[in-house]
Amino acid sequence: MNGRNIPGYYYDEDKKKYFRIQANHLVPQSAKYAKGNVQLEERQAKKRKTENRRHEIRLKQTVKRSAILQHPIVGGTGLFREHGTGATSAYLDQSDAAMISRWRPRRTTIKFQGWSSYDVRIEDAHYIPSTQQMIMAAVYAPYGQDSSRVLYSFQYDGRATHCSVSHDSGIVAFNSHITSIQTTTHCGVRRVLCCASQSSLYGGNVFMGWIPSPGSTSVGLTPDVRLSFGHNDNHLTSSSVHPVTGKAAILGTSGVCITTTDADLYVTSSFPLENEDHTPGIAWLDVNTVAFNSGTPSDTGKHSVTLWDVRTRHGTSTRFERPCRITGVANPSANLSDTLRNSHQLLVATNKRLNLFDTRMPRFKSGDDYPLISLPHVHQGPELQYASNGLDLVAAVDRDNIVQVYSTRSGKSVGPLAMSESKQGKREDHPIKRLMWYEDDTSGSILQACSGNAVVRWTWGASETDDEA
Repeated sequence: MNGRNIPGYYYDEDKKKYFRIQANHLVPQSAKYAKGNVQLEERQAKKRKTENRRHEIRLKQTVKRSAILQHPIVGGTGLFREHGTGATSAYLDQSDAAMISRWRPRRTTIKFQGWSSYDVRIEDAHYIPSTQQMIMAAVYAPYGQDSSRVLYSFQYDGRATHCSVSHDSGIVAFNSHITSIQTTTHCGVRRVLCCASQSSLYGGNVFMGWIPSPGSTSVGLTPDVRLSFGHNDNHLTSSSVHPVTGKAAILGTSGVCITTTDADLYVTSSFPLENEDHTPGIAWLDVNTVAFNSGTPSDTGKHSVTLWDVRTRHGTSTRFERPCRITGVANPSANLSDTLRNSHQLLVATNKRLNLFDTRMPRFKSGDDYPLISLPHVHQGPELQYASNGLDLVAAVDRDNIVQVYSTRSGKSVGPLAMSESKQGKREDHPIKRLMWYEDDTSGSILQACSGNAVVRWTWGASETDDEA
């Protein structure tokens, strides 16, 4: 309370005048000069004064750290290296924080010949670092009305701010949403698997074709094929290809299909599933085991993951029950080499958390599976947009359309990535989706995502604004 303290009066700082303190029942409830409000303000002022006094005492008793040591490189990894400390958990956490703090976005706008850039949406994009090729699914939607979806293959330079694509580079077209793209190299031939949500009656809903390398020919290669999976109204949601065997696992509303992507294209087995909610999520644990979202919740109302040994039709087990809808299933080390790949850990996402499970951990007596690590992460939509670098980092898009990075080693948040901005200084407002983590010989570790009519790449170094300067 400011002003001169006069007993029985309250000084209103806004109106610059005194008011007689009156009983609560005689004045409006919101009146500052009501006796109850005056007593409340006095208690709050006394509490603030006590907290300020304690804060001053703590400051006098605390040794302040140098401001330069607040920098994640100088005060984190550099200090540990200078002291000769080994790769402790704190050292690794600070290494991750230092790397993420220096990552900058680079936005490349994709322009298709004859199409307005404002009417183009990129649904998925897979980059092949060895040949610098981009496999991209795009949709042309003039006046907000979706047209056909086309799968393209073209040379891509991630350092450029614009990339022109000719329609001659189109591979296949669908009349519905392209739900997933997978690329693999098997028997020396690089192939692409593309799944669409359209009915199996309209020329098939699965495409398998070869990706020609620069300067190569199609002599001796397997011709492109289109397959039909499931019943007429089957909706394909996601797919996964094993990097060693080349087998593809496709999840749809009518079940799971296992097929090969080599020269002998055939359906090896299928598993029926009542997945009416169109829930995505499928991944290979090892060469014989597939983990996928069970879809419809159990009698207890919980959602679970099904483990299926593809060598037998009935070799299934239900694990990792969650109270919330499962929005993603992935093997965090799927893209690593055979010696580094972990065939026991599985990343299961819900609308509220990221959970890392280990299949070797036994169930509790109650039948529940508890995760090794559970990270709080809230997102929107039926599918979580996330990717793992294969070691200990996971990037995921939150409900505010910001990419958050987490450490599965420590179970903590590393921090958000810097967002791409337009020339007018506006932040990217298109939904960020289809995250992909890969290694490049020149730029190192790169995180890629699709946003509107552009491809955004986060990596160490300069952003597109630095190039323009």
